[in-house]
Amino acid sequence: MQFGARLLSGAICGAAIGSPHHPMLGGLLAGIMARSLATLGGHDPPAAFLEDAIAIGGAWLIVQTLS
Repeated sequence: MQFGARLLSGAICGAAIGSPHHPMLGGLLAGIMARSLATLGGHDPPAAFLEDAIAIGGAWLIVQTLS
């Protein structure tokens, strides 16, 4: 149940981010892939820190691009 909820939230976020410039389906699929990889591969602390750094940097780039 928890994994499904994570995939759903990733799909919604990906669709919302991708919809202004591209078809919603691409963002939806990218969000599902990213969330599943993050959920299944996040058991190693150094990898988790790297993942967080990439997520924060990506969020910053998205905000800079949209503003």
